[in-house]
Amino acid sequence: MENHSSLRLRRFLKKRQDLFLKTGKVSHRFKNINILPYLPRNAGQALNNKFINMKFILAKKIGMTTIHKEDGTAENVTLLEARDNIVTQVRNEEKDGYRAIQLGYKRNSAKKGREYLNKSEFKNAETELKEKEAVTLEQFQEGDKVEATGTSKAKGFQGVVKKWGFAGSPASHGHRHDLRAPGSIGGMYPQKVFKGKKMAGRMGGKQKTVKNLEVVLVDNENKLLALKGAVPGNNKSIVKIYSSRR
Repeated sequence: MENHSSLRLRRFLKKRQDLFLKTGKVSHRFKNINILPYLPRNAGQALNNKFINMKFILAKKIGMTTIHKEDGTAENVTLLEARDNIVTQVRNEEKDGYRAIQLGYKRNSAKKGREYLNKSEFKNAETELKEKEAVTLEQFQEGDKVEATGTSKAKGFQGVVKKWGFAGSPASHGHRHDLRAPGSIGGMYPQKVFKGKKMAGRMGGKQKTVKNLEVVLVDNENKLLALKGAVPGNNKSIVKIYSSRR
């Protein structure tokens, strides 16, 4: 008969099985319990494959364009330039408490202390790469599914109509200078403003991840990568590209 902790663990893993397969981590409450009997048969192998076969690179966003295929179909893609990706640090569980690969995107001008335009870590990446080694686009193939993480375009301080999609007030009689106003925020009842209320404020400029993007083109000669769809960030910004964990 299962004890209370084991039963809770089984329910926990049933709800968070996808998260476990992504990270390999279990809640601290169950650290002292053998979790193997409660996992699916192929969980360990699936987990190892996701880490060992993980593809990752840093790329500079060029912009969007259209690629015409041989069958006549057109694909709207985002072009990314992936040059000079250098491993700057390798983290492991013994020394750092977690495993990760830190990549640096090299600048054109090599000033001392400013050799890299951007540095970013790819956690849970299982690889034999060592420091100062280069990472190239050869690992990617057309049809691969990847995720892209970047900083979205900053749009400054915006009102509720643009930021949240509010409809605004009717444009009929009696609504002068009130077309884009937010309306009541809770002055009469409940006589306070609830936390998280949608109001005017800064828009954009946050880290965003787009999942399940398809690799349409890999140009190793020109160091170009084309992803189907939009990728967050301004042109010339650095974007993290890594294999999808779905």
